[in-house]
Amino acid sequence: MGSLVSTMERFKLNSRQIRTAVFRLVQNGWLESERFGRRSIYGLSALGIQDYGRATSQIYRSKYKPWNRQWTILACNKEDFFDYANFRKQLHWLGFGELPGATFVHPNLDIVAFNQLVAEFRVVDQIAIWDGQLTSTLEGSSVLLEAWDFTDLRARFEKFLSRFFHLNVRYV
Repeated sequence: MGSLVSTMERFKLNSRQIRTAVFRLVQNGWLESERFGRRSIYGLSALGIQDYGRATSQIYRSKYKPWNRQWTILACNKEDFFDYANFRKQLHWLGFGELPGATFVHPNLDIVAFNQLVAEFRVVDQIAIWDGQLTSTLEGSSVLLEAWDFTDLRARFEKFLSRFFHLNVRYV
C-alpha cells in the first residue's frame, strides 16, 4: 500500500483517496490482500484477473474488424435471473448499449468474450440473441443514442483530460 501511495502522489492523489479506492476494489471483489505482520500485499483476485482480461481484450484487440452495419440484439428474461444486475454490468463492460425492456445492442460484438460471459453466468436459457441490420436510419435516432450514456462518458473524459493533461483541447 505504501508503494502505491507514494507512486500515486505523483499524480496529485493523496493517501486517503488511494486507501478508499483500494478498499472499494477489495469490497467489489477485484482485489484481495494477504497480511504480513502490519503490512498487506494486494493483488488481483480471480474476478479481477477475469475482468482485466475482458477489458484488455476490448481495449487493445489487435484485429479491428470494420463494421458491417449489423447489430447484435440481446433480450434477457429478468424473471428468475440469478444475478441480473452483475450480468447487466458485465454486458456494459463488453460494450453493449441498453434499450428499454432488458434489451441490449452491440455494433461489433466480440463473440468469444460474450460466450465466456454466458458460460460463466450459466444464462443460455435466460437470453435470446440475434444479429440484424436496421431497415431504417435509426443509427442517429435518440432511441439508439440513449443506449449508451455518451453525455456522462464525455464529461468523465473531459475531467480526465483536465486533471492529467494541461492542454486546452476542445472536442466537438
